[in-house]
Amino acid sequence: MAKVHVSNILVSPQREPFCLPLKIQVFLECSTPPTEEVEFRVIYIGSAENSDYDQVLEDIMVPVKSVGSLSFEMTPEAPNYLKIPSIDDLLGVSALLVCAFYRGKEFFRCSYFVHNSYAEEIHEDFTKENFDINKVFRTIYAEKPRVTLMEVDWNDELSQLYGELIRLDQTDDLDMLRSANNKMFSELENPFQLNENSFLGSNMYVQQPKK
Repeated sequence: MAKVHVSNILVSPQREPFCLPLKIQVFLECSTPPTEEVEFRVIYIGSAENSDYDQVLEDIMVPVKSVGSLSFEMTPEAPNYLKIPSIDDLLGVSALLVCAFYRGKEFFRCSYFVHNSYAEEIHEDFTKENFDINKVFRTIYAEKPRVTLMEVDWNDELSQLYGELIRLDQTDDLDMLRSANNKMFSELENPFQLNENSFLGSNMYVQQPKK
């Protein structure tokens, strides 16, 4: 069972200058405080053809110390347009990702389409060197995100249990090992507790299959 899940994310859907900082508000629900902080990362896709141009706009650690609701705000700086490889990648459709990790493992990703437009007509000789970045405006399609959920091991006691089992004689621990496996898969069978009341509706979620 997931100890922390993201119940909502708010981003500004208004058309605004590309160079303005973003404003992202995240809402969490905690059923059991995890032993370690949860990491949140905001990523801008600089080029659909090459992930090397992805830009991490913000990367923060969030302590979740109590049961119940929690919200926080991120205000990452705008992407560095000089690191975007071409004018075709800068203008048109791109994407913004809000990702959550526990112990380095991603368990939540919310993807938004972003449309960047130029305030004036674009001519044939228009290049990255002769345009005005202050005339570029972005629109985040906040009403149509795509959410992906991944399973992670929230059960800290399992790591301790397996650590103890590894030190036991292999001829004596088979029954205990099977019992631990059954316990783990039973607890992780429905970790997200999604339903039709989830903030995007259950049909908007994409749950990764178990590996």
